Amino acid sequence: MKYLVAVLLVLSLVFAGTAMVCAETLFGIELGKVYDVNITEEMENQWIGANGVGKIGDGVVVYIPDAEEGEKYKIKVNAIEENPFTGDQEAKFDVVSGP
Repeated sequence: MKYLVAVLLVLSLVFAGTAMVCAETLFGIELGKVYDVNITEEMENQWIGANGVGKIGDGVVVYIPDAEEGEKYKIKVNAIEENPFTGDQEAKFDVVSGP
């Protein structure tokens, strides 16, 4: 019986830890949450094309294709990854709404 209680305790801790990872916060951003983004500049380069640039949280960069300076978007953040070329933390997201 003691063995069964110990196993159940370990399983409850494992699944509680999993729930905590799902609500993880990285660089001030909670994954899965919707954020407002203001496009503060526009950029274009030959590899990724024209993008509007904004920031959320603790300086996480958001590139929205064909967005223009001054536009406002709502995005749902799915992941945050480091750009191997710039070293910036960039959000991977879905656009919820925009102009």
